[in-house]
Amino acid sequence: MASRTAPGGGRRECQGLRSFHAFVWDPDALGALGAGNTARHAAHRGGLLCLALPGRAEAAVAPPYAYLQITSNSYPDGVPVVSQGRVAWIGEDKSGFGLMVYDSLTGVTKNVSPHVSEYSNHPVLAGDLVAWSSNSGGENQIHAFGLTTGVERLVATPQDDNEELSTDGRYVAWYDRATPGAPADIYLWDSSGGARKITNDPLDDYGPQVSDGYVVWMRESATDPAIS
Repeated sequence: MASRTAPGGGRRECQGLRSFHAFVWDPDALGALGAGNTARHAAHRGGLLCLALPGRAEAAVAPPYAYLQITSNSYPDGVPVVSQGRVAWIGEDKSGFGLMVYDSLTGVTKNVSPHVSEYSNHPVLAGDLVAWSSNSGGENQIHAFGLTTGVERLVATPQDDNEELSTDGRYVAWYDRATPGAPADIYLWDSSGGARKITNDPLDDYGPQVSDGYVVWMRESATDPAIS
């Protein structure tokens, strides 16, 4: 990934040491990147992440974006997700792994949960809710953290090491098996209630996506996968 011209004319290198880089665009931060302003930089010990913001026209970038680096260190970072000006990812520092959340309005990065490890899958984020799966002591776990409330909750302890979480800011959806080798079913957790199984059939259900309380998923078929 080549370096890009940063606001104010300087160049900010968005290339880390053997790490992946992510760019997100925050339309609400346009005012922070006017002429003469300095791009905000939030450093955290993890890989390199960059936040892309709309800025003045630059010959090297079309359409005109200005890139803001939000991590600066030698540790690798996980895949980031973004929602409503917040960026979340699994990161690492000298004390270990953590769930990192960067707020573009404050320019602050916080480690909001230590319940992650090298086996944690990248988080999902919508509104004020971030969810992720992990493994602790050989037990698979799904956690959810309320960015406004600051409360973390254990959502479930699934049989499968789940990489297909989805959230809409209130609900978290995933698939799991009642026992090893059993058909996969879809589960839904309500942050205002609890978790429940919403499918029960002899075919595998997987790949759930939730939005406004509606859930869609794929169902295994002997001839062709179906959408339910």
